[in-house]
Amino acid sequence: MSNAQELHDLLADGGELNIICHNNPDPDCLASALALGRIAAAAGIDERHILYSGDISHQENRAFVNLLEIDLEQFDPTTLQDRPPDSLVAFVDHSVPGANNNVPEGTAVDIVIDHHPAENIEARFVDHREEIGAVATILTEYVRTLDIAVDAVLATALLFAIRRETLDF
Repeated sequence: MSNAQELHDLLADGGELNIICHNNPDPDCLASALALGRIAAAAGIDERHILYSGDISHQENRAFVNLLEIDLEQFDPTTLQDRPPDSLVAFVDHSVPGANNNVPEGTAVDIVIDHHPAENIEARFVDHREEIGAVATILTEYVRTLDIAVDAVLATALLFAIRRETLDF
């Protein structure tokens, strides 16, 4: 079974998805969160949240969020307490609770998709590829494999993120 299908199957069993971005998210993290949300929608999850801590600090990142109308929510650690059993937690572009995020250490994570060096990644689904230049590349692969509809917003987000993260290489 492909990673994309394994991810889809896990999402299909969920009722809610909390996609947690790393602190001060960049376009790679944001586009990946957007794509994962679309995959979750295709798997039948209606309740999806893209959460972040810190700031959308760079003018380029603010423009990215505003122009593409990405719906973001500030992360609150209490969000992860008393969740229903079918509520899933996903990390994109980071992989360990408490490392470059405000998620309490020891929090159970269901999905990790990352390309940064990391050790001791624990989740029900892990796709960790350090040789890939952008997490958006991995999510683009999933979107294509799963035949997810790609509109102008998702295409723009993924393309910009890949170009920005890889510096056009």
